[in-house]
Amino acid sequence: MACVLVTGANRGIGLEFVRQYAEAGDRVIACCRNPDTADDLQALRDAHADAITVEPLDLLDFGSIDALAERLDNSPIDILINNAGAFGPRNDEATDLFERLEHQLFGNVDYEAMVDTIKVNAVAPLKLVEALHGNIKAGEGRKVVYISSSAGSIAGGLAWKAPAVPMIYTTSKCTTTKVAMQTSMVLKNDGITTVALCPGHVKTRLGGPEAMLEIDQSVSALRGLIGALTMADNGTFRMFNGETVPW
Repeated sequence: MACVLVTGANRGIGLEFVRQYAEAGDRVIACCRNPDTADDLQALRDAHADAITVEPLDLLDFGSIDALAERLDNSPIDILINNAGAFGPRNDEATDLFERLEHQLFGNVDYEAMVDTIKVNAVAPLKLVEALHGNIKAGEGRKVVYISSSAGSIAGGLAWKAPAVPMIYTTSKCTTTKVAMQTSMVLKNDGITTVALCPGHVKTRLGGPEAMLEIDQSVSALRGLIGALTMADNGTFRMFNGETVPW
């Protein structure tokens, strides 16, 4: 039985990670910003009371990360999944792409939102890994996963057609992957395997109803990859189907 910590566990991919790991018999530490309003997560916890622990975690507040580390008190963590993320400003009511992404496009970028998005997607995950370094070393699994996106690939990013380039989201996810790669170089000395994974275009609030993948399909595939990870995979960036992402 592994101990898995998942951030952004209140909905979407994070919630499905919690569900699948708990149903597989693993112990899950499910983290989200406001547990009291996370009805789906609370219901899942009630259904798997022996397997799921819910912890508050606000990634915009470094003190919240330190408080979580203090509560966990070096208890072993086998797999840490940095799943929580932010897209940045987006008007979901707009039907026109340019209106929807207005404050992410060049010439009209919301820079305060950009700073917060990069903090949530890249800086805070690094801080979390650092804060829980002792927990991860104490675990038997010793795996760290950053949920990134091929949208942040420098090589693949050329597929975006100007001017509809979401500057905030793509830059933040590029940073996520770079943080994962840099972390992997350090943590390998402790026998910890670190990777970045892209879940694909999934039917979440971010991906929308027209996305190609159901949430359970994506997470099942990701869990398969995570379960098979060895040190030979350290520092890699892969799609949910195992394909390497050029970035």
